[in-house]
Amino acid sequence: MQKTPIEKIRELTTRLNQRRHEYYNLNAPTVPDAVYDRLYDELERLESMTGCRMSNSPTQTVGYESVDRLEKTSHFITLF
Repeated sequence: MQKTPIEKIRELTTRLNQRRHEYYNLNAPTVPDAVYDRLYDELERLESMTGCRMSNSPTQTVGYESVDRLEKTSHFITLF
């Protein structure tokens, strides 16, 4: 049975969000950039065709998760 465009949008959104997490947060991509780009383009096409975009769609969000706090760090300056 063939998936509807909305089902494909849901699936691509989930897959691409997982790939973004691996790339940006884990620094361990599991697919080449060309594969990600192809899936992204397909999602973008389906969203445009249907007018349906999920709120967590990679076409509507940035790669990093938002955080409430950042860890403090020290920066050392070397003077010459």
